[in-house]
Parts: sequence; structure tokens; C-alpha cells
Amino acid sequence: MKKQFLLTIMLAVSMICAAQISCWDGMVAEAYAGGDGTPENPYQIATAEQLALLAQETNVSPGGNTNCYVLTADLCMNGSKGMLWTPIGTVYASFANPVNPYVEPANPFKGVFEGNNHVISDLYADSEDAMGLFGCAVRAVIQNLKIEGSSMTQGGYVGIVVGMAVNTNISNCIVDGLVEAYGNRVGGIVGSFSAEGISNDTVFIRNCTNNALVTA
Repeated sequence: MKKQFLLTIMLAVSMICAAQISCWDGMVAEAYAGGDGTPENPYQIATAEQLALLAQETNVSPGGNTNCYVLTADLCMNGSKGMLWTPIGTVYASFANPVNPYVEPANPFKGVFEGNNHVISDLYADSEDAMGLFGCAVRAVIQNLKIEGSSMTQGGYVGIVVGMAVNTNISNCIVDGLVEAYGNRVGGIVGSFSAEGISNDTVFIRNCTNNALVTA
């Protein structure tokens, strides 16, 4: 009887935890959960739709997005159910706004992303641009994050955290999944460490672990 009671409690707790995870339906939120984007009061990301809002805003920001963000919940991106992730930050410009990516990446993420030790799971991206949770990060900080069950295919710059990182600090990140792409700018944490035309192409990766299978 006691064993059955404990199993019932464990099942109930697991169902509650599963219900608390925000799973993406492909939509983009209209606003963040809170904050104003400053270091003292970063934008709060509590749902997968708000993470998609970060990508949308960054990818249309001329010169890049310099705001600060904090993840406040675990997120499921539903890649196994066909949800295709558009990475945060681009290397190449759209035809509507042509920019030479070898002078400066088109719309990079230049802010701070604090993962707050939360998990982003089931992330799937398939693109010709830079791929990862972040496509392109320049002079950014990305930290305290775990990405589980990710899948990255195609792409010229491919890494689970960042496809192309320039002058960026990445710390306390753990990734697993699959990276399968062409070329030699492919990795588990970061795909490429530099961009032509930007000096001091330095990336610091500290206390990070790659458990992903990488083929190129």
C-alpha cells in the first residue's frame, strides 16, 4: 500500500512538472513576461513563444540586439513534432536589407542571455544561415544554460549554442543531441569563432560540456 502511494505521488509530481514546461506551438509572443531589457531588469522569458519573440526581434534589428534577457522556466521547442527553430541572430542579411556579412554580420545578438540553469529541449534547426539556439552572437554573453535533445542539420556555421560567435563569452552551458552539417565550421558548443572584418575575434568558453554527436 505504501509503495503504491509513493508511486502515485511520483506520477502526480511528474505530471505537474510536465505541465509547467512551456512547449512551442510555432507562435510568437507579443511581449515578454516582464523586464525592460536593461542589465538591472532584463526581459523575462517564461515561454517558448517569448523565446521566439527574442529571435524575431533580433533578426530584424539593424546592427544587432543589445538587450539583456533571463530565462525563467524550462522550455520544450517541439522539434520532434515538426517545429522548426529560427536561430537568434543572423550572419547574412535578407534581400530586402542587403549588408555585406564579411564587414559585420547582418543582425547579430549582442546582449546578455542568462539561462538561469534552465533547460531548453527538443530544439531543431535546418537552415543555410548560421544555426544554433543563437545563429550569430557578437560581443555577447550567454551563460548558465542546458540544451537537451537538439538537432542541427545543414548550415555553414553550426553549433548548438551558437553557430557563429565573435568576441563572445559562453559559460556554464551543457548540450546534447546531434549536429550534422557540411563544411569545417561545425561544433558542439560553437560552430565558428570568427568573422572577417571584425578585429579581436576571441571567444571564451568556460565550464561547458558537449555531449552531442558532431559530424561534418
